[in-house]
Amino acid sequence: MKPNWKQISKYMAHMHNSLGGSLIDLEGKNATVSGSSIINTSKPNEVLSIVGNELSPKKLRKFMWDHRKSRRLTRDNAVIWSWFDEDQNKTLVGFAAPVSKEALDRGTLNQEELLFRG
Repeated sequence: MKPNWKQISKYMAHMHNSLGGSLIDLEGKNATVSGSSIINTSKPNEVLSIVGNELSPKKLRKFMWDHRKSRRLTRDNAVIWSWFDEDQNKTLVGFAAPVSKEALDRGTLNQEELLFRG
């Protein structure tokens, strides 16, 4: 099933604007990470940076559409994250993936940033 970018962007913007951050799967639901950790898989040119803490569904949808063929969005377990950095007054959006505790412990990740340890 192809992602519904409009639905995902509306839900993600709502969650981000309500909570200051979000972690959404490609079905447009809160990503569940039970037993897993989340790593940032975005390359520097794949992170959306917006001044302020408001995330617009339209900007978010364009960002996801522009990267829809990226490996970071085509993998089965892809998730999209957002976070508001108060110090810099910026909202950041990027891509991530869950990884097992074993992979994390083995250190087999390719220098990806840990976003959440499960």
